[in-house]
Amino acid sequence: EYAVVLEGAVEITTKDLGTKIYQAGEAYHNAKNAAHTARAVGDKPAKTIATLIIDKGKPLSQPVK
Repeated sequence: EYAVVLEGAVEITTKDLGTKIYQAGEAYHNAKNAAHTARAVGDKPAKTIATLIIDKGKPLSQPVK
C-alpha cells in the first residue's frame, strides 16, 4: 500500500514500526502483508488516496491470525 494524506491527519500503527501520524501532503508505505491500523486524528476528517498492489486471486484484506 502506497498512500498520500490529502486532508487532515492519519495515524498508522504497525507492529514493527509502532505508531506514526502523517499530515496532509505526507506519504506513507505499508509493506506487503504488514498488519496495520489506520485512523483519522485531530479535529477534522482525514482524506487519503492509496494504491494497493494485490496478488492475483488474493483478497484485498484479511484478518490477522
